[in-house]
Amino acid sequence: MGQLPTILLVDDDRSILRALQIFREREGYHAVTALNGEIALATAVTQKPSLTVTDWMMPRIDGVELCRRLKK
Repeated sequence: MGQLPTILLVDDDRSILRALQIFREREGYHAVTALNGEIALATAVTQKPSLTVTDWMMPRIDGVELCRRLKK
């Protein structure tokens, strides 16, 4: 069997992030998490996720800006 697809989950609320991680892992994904956009950018470089799910409103780098930077 091959490697599990990786999903990067980004949210500044730890409880939401943990719940999302548990649900995705139960569905058979490898879920990595980040508490803000800066951590998410660094994590994306090392983990190369297949999909990123992000909160819209976060401090410093919001979800929209995060998506713009990940697209580059």
